[in-house]
Amino acid sequence: MRRIDVVLTGSAWLVRIGCVLVVLYVIAEAVWYFGVGPSSSQHTTNYPLALSPIEEKIDIARISTTALFGTVEEVQPTSLIEDLQETTLDLTLHGTIIATDSNAASVALISHRNRAAGVSEYQVGDTIGSLAEVTEIHPRFIVISRNGEHERLTFNAKRLFSVLPQQNREVLANVDQATTGIDNETKSNNPARSLQIDSVADLTELGLSEVHRNGETVLQINNVSVPSQLTRLGMQAGDVVLSVNGFSLETLRQSESLANEILNAETARLEVQRGSRLFYLTVPTR
Repeated sequence: MRRIDVVLTGSAWLVRIGCVLVVLYVIAEAVWYFGVGPSSSQHTTNYPLALSPIEEKIDIARISTTALFGTVEEVQPTSLIEDLQETTLDLTLHGTIIATDSNAASVALISHRNRAAGVSEYQVGDTIGSLAEVTEIHPRFIVISRNGEHERLTFNAKRLFSVLPQQNREVLANVDQATTGIDNETKSNNPARSLQIDSVADLTELGLSEVHRNGETVLQINNVSVPSQLTRLGMQAGDVVLSVNGFSLETLRQSESLANEILNAETARLEVQRGSRLFYLTVPTR
């Protein structure tokens, strides 16, 4: 009986010693892990990133050719637009109303010699009959597309005068020939002087009158029954011309050089006010 007790007691000591060794091993491994530990490269090698499979599926080439933020409309340089061929269509450009916010809101006033409809309004995207499509509207010309080719339609003073009704021609001719005490030779040599002296008679013939507003002199349409190029361009009674090429009427009267420059140019840009709305109208001056 005593022999059995001794054997059991020896076994108990062995169990205790084994437990102590296990505890010491765990403590030593914990100290080594937190004190020394494996290197970061080992972590990367042993545990690959979860995003790697996703990154391998990304098509960089496809993304680079995709317009993620829309496309930018290419605008032709002004030099290229100016070099466009003049259209051979039997069209006459009477005027352009240039919108300040968008070219799409601008208006071109065009007539066709073979049609009795007179002057019609066209915006970008409109088709002139079945002839061409309006693609751009500029102050002194427009761009049209015909059979896949772009062409220009510009102001043509002689052509414009020829398509006016006979009554309009007589009005414009009377304005050019009006005299008030100055001989014709002096008037023809100094158009600015003619403009200053005959302004009242000329404006009356054109259905215009001078109006003083806020200390400035402006031109106002007051008689739409008088046929003129301005009324044919869509101007209405009460419309006020605030400036010509950015210059007020008083400035033009005081500067013969500016007046001569405008009279000798092919077109003039009028700043027009209709109620609370402002717009710009480009008209021929010859």
